[in-house]
Amino acid sequence: CQASVTGSGNPGHGIAQCALFFIVPGPKTIQGRYLGSPFYLPSTAASIPAQIDPITIDPLVSAGNYFNCSLDVTGQAFCWGKSDSGQTTPPPGYLYNQLSASNAFACARRLDSQLNCWGWNGYGVATPPTTTGFIAVTTGASHACGLDWSGTATCWGNPANGRTIPSAGSFDQLSAGDSHTCGLLMNTGEASCWGLNTSGQANPPVGVKFIQVSSGGDFTCGVRSSDGALQCWGSRSSPTTDTGFEALDAGYAHLCAIRADDT
Repeated sequence: CQASVTGSGNPGHGIAQCALFFIVPGPKTIQGRYLGSPFYLPSTAASIPAQIDPITIDPLVSAGNYFNCSLDVTGQAFCWGKSDSGQTTPPPGYLYNQLSASNAFACARRLDSQLNCWGWNGYGVATPPTTTGFIAVTTGASHACGLDWSGTATCWGNPANGRTIPSAGSFDQLSAGDSHTCGLLMNTGEASCWGLNTSGQANPPVGVKFIQVSSGGDFTCGVRSSDGALQCWGSRSSPTTDTGFEALDAGYAHLCAIRADDT
């Protein structure tokens, strides 16, 4: 890889950094060399040993609108179902560790932290930004959002109703619904939402902490931190008074959740 040198605060010193990706884990020798500038001569090469640990990839499936995508344990993406916009044809030659399928497109996070999207590209939704690395991606009907290492949310695609203008703050997680997105604020665990709000789907409860949120068509639900109960806002009311849930996933007009005992 190649990177520009930036100042370190010490005269005569600089810092350059970039990501390296290895197909095979194990001991490696990493070599670096300064290429020079109008003011400084190039340096000789220097080497350093490094141990590259394997990346664990959990297999997963993400359901879109009449199509599905999955990752196997090697990080390869597979999609099947309706493919009128190319949504079942991931770009070849890449490995991924997270993906999200939506209306007629899908996005996935590559191992180098960049995103690939494929399928329908209305509003540029299948053309993600390349100026930053991401730790997660989530897709709505015609917009998508990514989360970077600092907790900053970046959204792209259809800008209607403010769905590509994230709320202020740093986030631990994001979930895009049909035309809105909700996330969990890093410092408080409370939900913050933006985008279409015709049914109150972008008006989360104030002062309530969640361990996860999931956005649907015109509603959002979360698992409360205090008791594991499900709490929803928007067009759907909370489906049960039971407690002890640890995960949930909202579809366009339905919700599924898993209890701590895996039921």
